[in-house]
Amino acid sequence: KLATELIEVGERLRSDLVLMQFRMGFCIIRYYLGEEWAKNKIKTLKKFDPYMLNQPHAESGDRSTHIMRVNNLADALFDLRNCKNFQVLCKRFERRNTRQTFIEATIAHSVFKDSRSVEIIEETGVRGEDFDFRTICGKQVINIEVTEKSNLQPSVNTIKNTLRKKRDQFPKNEPAILYIVIPNNWAQIDGIKGIIDESISDFFRNSKTIGAVVFNWEEEIQVKEGILFVGRFMPHIHGEPRHPFDYDKFFNLEKYPQNLAKRIAGSNIDFGNRFPKLGDDLGDQPSFYNWYLKYRENQSAI
Repeated sequence: KLATELIEVGERLRSDLVLMQFRMGFCIIRYYLGEEWAKNKIKTLKKFDPYMLNQPHAESGDRSTHIMRVNNLADALFDLRNCKNFQVLCKRFERRNTRQTFIEATIAHSVFKDSRSVEIIEETGVRGEDFDFRTICGKQVINIEVTEKSNLQPSVNTIKNTLRKKRDQFPKNEPAILYIVIPNNWAQIDGIKGIIDESISDFFRNSKTIGAVVFNWEEEIQVKEGILFVGRFMPHIHGEPRHPFDYDKFFNLEKYPQNLAKRIAGSNIDFGNRFPKLGDDLGDQPSFYNWYLKYRENQSAI
């Protein structure tokens, strides 16, 4: 059914790539998350979702961000659809706020795109078994938890408290990574790097459970159509974790200049008071669109 819908949309809207991909994204989200979710989060409504920005008469930047988020979510669902416990992820969208689950899905997707399997972990409430998903890097299983900070003002204590609470969610016998999604404005606060460095250094000195802490945030990018929100990330690597793993391979540090990769892995980074602009989550063409192009290519060959 979904394949038929995507092909129909592609054939009907071939002259408008933006609209085609957006409509394909809507079909995918509706198929996996349900009619009601798609209607409330994607279709234009007066009572709109503040993260999906599906409001009427949207500013051009909000509209661009809305389209980008629809496509990114659809791309994540399309690629993760065959992962173990995929339905657990879909059900999380029913009971969690959109931003939280969207971020979890897109982080799982970014891990998946690096040619690794992803297994979604169902909540158990059992200490040491309640993280979000796991993956395999080389021959190692790596457990991953995604959390977010909503504090308006960052502090060493609030970050350290988050780290302490989350370390108990991981098994003690396998590598672990914690992703922390922070408010967009944190990256613009003078002294933010010092706050995070102090928090991380103190935590790493007293705990070896988590091998890396990755801070994620969105940055406003001015484009012709208005403002886009682009995903950024910054990994902090534990020097002596209980269970090391191949950091360069996991974080794809080889795609950065070699000297920068070494500086990141060494955790001795001096970028001033603000975060470095390392990871860009602008993405390539969505997988579902590439699937459609493959379909057309096969049809042409017949």
